[in-house]
Amino acid sequence: MKVEQYTEAKRSQWEDFVNRAKNATFMHTRNFIDYHGSRFEDHSLLVYSDADELMGIMPVNINEQKAYSHQGLTYGGLLILPSLRLDEYVELFKAVLHYSQAQGWKSLVYKTVPAMYYQFPAFEDEHLLFLAGAKKIGQHINPCIQQSPRLPFQERRRRGAKKALKENVQCGPSNDIAAYWKLLTELLAEYQSSPVHSFEEITDLMSRFPNEIFLHAAMQNNEMLAGILCFQWRDVVRFQYIAASHKGKELGAPDALFSYLIDDVFSSMRFIDFGTSTNEAGKSLAMGISQQKEGFGARTSIQPIYEVDLNVVNWDALNHFVS
Repeated sequence: MKVEQYTEAKRSQWEDFVNRAKNATFMHTRNFIDYHGSRFEDHSLLVYSDADELMGIMPVNINEQKAYSHQGLTYGGLLILPSLRLDEYVELFKAVLHYSQAQGWKSLVYKTVPAMYYQFPAFEDEHLLFLAGAKKIGQHINPCIQQSPRLPFQERRRRGAKKALKENVQCGPSNDIAAYWKLLTELLAEYQSSPVHSFEEITDLMSRFPNEIFLHAAMQNNEMLAGILCFQWRDVVRFQYIAASHKGKELGAPDALFSYLIDDVFSSMRFIDFGTSTNEAGKSLAMGISQQKEGFGARTSIQPIYEVDLNVVNWDALNHFVS
C-alpha cells in the first residue's frame, strides 16, 4: 500500500471514488470540501495498492500538528468500496497510520460516518481504531427516522400540523434563501449562537449542489413562518437547518412542515437524519430539540469521534489481527 496527499490533478479520481464508496456522502466530494478551502490546511489522503489501484480516500486537514478527518465536515472517515475485504482494510488502515507518523503529526482525530449512510455495513474503521488503541473523545446523538417501518407522530405534533392547516399555512419548496436565513439567524441569536455556514457559503453550496440541497418552507400570505434546509444523498436526507418564527410556532408551522416532508416529499427515503441533539461533543442533551425530533418518530443514532495518539499506536494488536 502507498499513501499520497491529494492534489487537484487527482480530482476526477476522488470524485469517482466518492460516487462508488459504500460509506460516503456528497459532503465528501471535493466540490463540497473546497467551498471553504481557505479555512483549513487540507492534507486529504489517497491510498493505492501496489498495483496502483485506488483502495481508499480520507478527507484530512491539519491543525497544530494534529490531523483531523475533517474539521470542515459533519462526517469524515476513511472511505472504501463495497468490494474491499476486511484483511485488505487492515493493510489500508495501517498504511494511513504509518503515513501519519512519518508526517510528524501528534494524533489523528477521526469522525465516523453514521451507519444510516452506509450502503453496505462499514464498521471496519471502528474495529481497527479499537485495536490501534484509539480513545473515544466524543459521541453525538443523531436522531433519525427509519421510514419503513416507521414510528407514528406524537399527538401533540399531529395537533400542531392540523392547526397550521386550519390557519391556511402552505408547505412547499422555496427559493427565498434570504428570508429563510434571516429567520434562522434571528432564531439562533436568541440562544447566543449562529449558523455554522455564512449566507454566502450556503448560497454557494446550493449552487454547487442543485440536486442535493433543497429548501422547503411553511408560508402564510407570502410570509415565511418556518423553513428546513435539506441535504439529500442517495436514499438518506438530512435536515441540516431547522428554523421557525415565534408566529410560526404559535400556528404550528414547524409541525406542518415536518409532516409534509416526512409523509410526502421524503416518504421513499430509507432514513431521515435530524442532525445532532447534543452539545459539547455529546456530553449534554439539548432537551427541547431532542423531544421535538422524537415527537416525529426519530430515534437515537450515534456518531462516535475518536483520537489516535500516533506516538503510542498499538502495532502489536494491529499486526496480530490478521496473521
